[in-house]
Amino acid sequence: MLFLFSCEELMPYVRLVRGNEWDPELQEKWYRDSLLNRDFTGVEVALRRAEQFAKIQWTPVDDVPSIYGSNGVYPKGVMNEGLPYSLGIWDNTHIGTQVSLYTYMTALNNPYSVLYTKDLRKAPYYGFDCATYYGTTCSNSVMFVLGILPPYYTYMIPTIPGMVKPKDQRPEAVELCDVLLKSGHVVMVYDISRDDDGDISTVSIFETTTFNQKNTWIRTFTFEEFVDYWNRNSYVRYKYGKLSENTDYIPSVFAPLPDERVLTGVPRLPVCTTRGDRASYVEGEDVVISTLIPGITWISLFRDDVYYKTSVAEEPNTVFSNLPYGNYKARLVSSEGKISEEFTQFEIINIFASGTKDQRIRISFASKNADAVYFDLCDVRQNPKGYFPLSESDRQNGSYEMDMVSEYRSSHFKVYFKGQFGIVATSPIPFVEN
Repeated sequence: MLFLFSCEELMPYVRLVRGNEWDPELQEKWYRDSLLNRDFTGVEVALRRAEQFAKIQWTPVDDVPSIYGSNGVYPKGVMNEGLPYSLGIWDNTHIGTQVSLYTYMTALNNPYSVLYTKDLRKAPYYGFDCATYYGTTCSNSVMFVLGILPPYYTYMIPTIPGMVKPKDQRPEAVELCDVLLKSGHVVMVYDISRDDDGDISTVSIFETTTFNQKNTWIRTFTFEEFVDYWNRNSYVRYKYGKLSENTDYIPSVFAPLPDERVLTGVPRLPVCTTRGDRASYVEGEDVVISTLIPGITWISLFRDDVYYKTSVAEEPNTVFSNLPYGNYKARLVSSEGKISEEFTQFEIINIFASGTKDQRIRISFASKNADAVYFDLCDVRQNPKGYFPLSESDRQNGSYEMDMVSEYRSSHFKVYFKGQFGIVATSPIPFVEN
């Protein structure tokens, strides 16, 4: 078979990925070399994830919308550190909890991707504190590093199962991974250093913020500065009691930590969906695939590892409509019949949900290739009023039922489904009155 091109011709390529698929031997070797066969505690996982979010470096290939000013952008070609701030409740685009770092970074290298063509400040979104299509918020980033799946709003944090408010609310009592909450903002304690007498000398916090046009970052205070910061913000200290369950740490080739083997280069694929590689779609959505090199005639699709169809390639984007649910790969074919070595992958998720209410809420849900993981009660504009995790029993039953209590009276709901690559959700669904 002739190969038209490979990623090595485009830029240095991360060899952890071979043929655009994780290579098990390379992955195992990198884990062994990077992590020295260590089993990480929940605290260590949270701190490593926080460092990934805060230290990751990314450079857009075109201007990216930014919340900083009505005409703000992250300029083309300028390197940024720390994930961008953007509220993604409309299209479920929070990095970490809903979209992987890998998908975000591969979208960044596609000049036709949603990062460059969609602005959440404009119709049909008009959202508060958002602009960039993929991004994170203060609560989303803290939830992700702690291993909490839904991107809870800050006002919901005290209600999270396992979240505890300690009696000792003094700054001197802080511990690693403590959650510090005030109205409208949340941070996490990232590091504490002590002097020879055991007294706290510095405290570092992890946060995503718009302060001083920062995104996701780690900043350090002397203890005196920290006490002043605590008092000025009237922080309330919380601890997440289920942190020991947060053990699923995955190294990132985009943000290798100091004790991890450094692999250079970011995959820049010759073909990529406009949402990035390994993106998730809801059945019925159009899938737009970008051709990132010239001289391409066709795009070949494979569904669940079986050849599906070949379509004429448009430049720069080819639209595929009405694809049935499944896992897909797409590759390029030149006019000479030469076949690309690299694929872009995506999944199409089948979802269904309905709900009724009287004195109780009853929600039914189903999917042929994904798991329902949680739902929220929301208004028609998708502003959530509360998140509710779904148990394995709920998933087996395909339903959830609860008393209709006053604080959860809401006209709509959304059910979130986890696929192989990310999380998708239904549109806001109205309850039917019994």
